[in-house]
This record gives sequence, C-alpha cells and structure tokens, in this order.
Amino acid sequence: MSNFSFRAASSAVSGWCRAGTWRRASGLPATAINWGSAYLVSQFFLSLVGLISEAGTFWLFAGFCAVTYVFVSRFVPETKGKSLEEVEVLWGDPEAIQRAIGSPG
Repeated sequence: MSNFSFRAASSAVSGWCRAGTWRRASGLPATAINWGSAYLVSQFFLSLVGLISEAGTFWLFAGFCAVTYVFVSRFVPETKGKSLEEVEVLWGDPEAIQRAIGSPG
C-alpha cells in the first residue's frame, strides 16, 4: 500500500538512482513491482472501506503520502542542476550522499 504514495515519483527517481549499465536491466523489475503494488492497493481498497470507512481509507492513504514526503525530503538527495554523470558519482560515494541530504556522516 505504500506504493500508493510512491507511484508518482518512482519512475523519475529510479532512473537517477541506478548506474547507467544497470538502468535497462533494472527497469523491468522496478516496473513489475510498481504495477504489482498498484494491483494490491486496488484489491484491498474495498476491504479497507468496509473496515474503516471510505474517509478512513483515504486518510490512511494520505498518511502513507505524508510518511513518503518526509522520507523523500529527508533521504533522497537533491539532483536539480546536476548531470547524469554527477548523479552517478553521487550515488557511488556515501559521503557525498550524506552531504547532499544534509545529515551528519
């Protein structure tokens, strides 16, 4: 169900997170997981509506979105204005990632 909130940005972020040689090979599993998660959300939606009401279900999904927002803003480094090569170097250097997300090393 957490895919409900990750789905919007997963394609954009996943392209930057993988090294160039693995980008094509990892695209299929990432897409399959994305669609599989979306399928699970669609299967459990009506069950959740029956358990916690329609409003409760949407508040639950809104909670997932809020947690995702906090996670992404805290742990995904800013890549605006960087070339693909710079981003690949960033992901390969744990210290550079710590500097990019602003957390102590």
